[in-house]
Amino acid sequence: MTPFHLTYGLTSAKGTVRETNQDVAAARLFKPAWSEDDVGLFMVADGMGARGEGERAAQIAVDTVIEAVTELMSNNDAPTNIGEFLTEAFKKANATILSETPDGGTTLTCALVIGNKLHIAHVGDTRAYVLFNNEIILLTKDHTFSMELVRLGHVTTEELKLHPIDDVLFRALGRDAELEVDMVAMNLTVNSSLLLCTDGLIKWSWGFLSESQVTTIIHNCDPQTASDRLVALARERGSNDDITALVVRVG
Repeated sequence: MTPFHLTYGLTSAKGTVRETNQDVAAARLFKPAWSEDDVGLFMVADGMGARGEGERAAQIAVDTVIEAVTELMSNNDAPTNIGEFLTEAFKKANATILSETPDGGTTLTCALVIGNKLHIAHVGDTRAYVLFNNEIILLTKDHTFSMELVRLGHVTTEELKLHPIDDVLFRALGRDAELEVDMVAMNLTVNSSLLLCTDGLIKWSWGFLSESQVTTIIHNCDPQTASDRLVALARERGSNDDITALVVRVG
C-alpha cells in the first residue's frame, strides 16, 4: 500500500483591532519508526486577554501539545488511546495557562493525522473542516453563546450576520480549572483536505467567505496558495480580526 503523504500551507495575518496578532498556529510532520505514513500535527489557537496575555496563552497551549506529541512520536510502539492522550495534553496546557497567564485565555483546535486516521481535539471557536471532493464538513462546534442560541433555535446564522452580537466563549483554555475537550475521530481518504482556522476567517456560518469560495480555492490550489488566498479574501470581505488559515492535503 502506498504510504499516506501530507502537505500543508499556513498563513496568519494581524487584524486592525489590536497591536499584535493573538492567533498562534503550528504544523509539524513526523516520521516515527512505527509508521510508513506521514504523521502530522496541526493546530490553531486564538488568544484572549490584554497586554499580550492572549498571545502568551495561545503560545503556551500550542507549545504544550507540540511537546507532548513529539515525545509520543519518539516511542518505538504505535500509540493507542489518542483521544485520551490529546485530552490530557489540553488539560496540561490549561493548567499552565492558569498558572502563568491568569489574565489570558485561548481557544485551541488540534488535528493529529496518523496515516488515514484523523483525530480532532477542540475547545473554543476556532474550527476544523474536512473536504471530500467538493463537499466541506464542519467537524467542530463553536463554544460561544451566539452559536448556542443558533443551536437552540432562538436565532439563525443569517440573523447574526445582519445583527451581530458580541461573541462570548463559554469554554476556553485558561478559564476554569476543569476543562472539557471535544474529540472527533474519523478516516481520511487520499486527496481529501483539512482546513483549520480562527474565527477571523469564517465567523458563524460563512460570515466572510462562502462555502463555494472556500471549497473552490482549496480544491484548485496547492495548500500554501490556498491558505494565502483565503486570508486575503477574508480581509477583502471585511474581516478586521486576526486571521489564520491552515490547509492540509492528504496525498
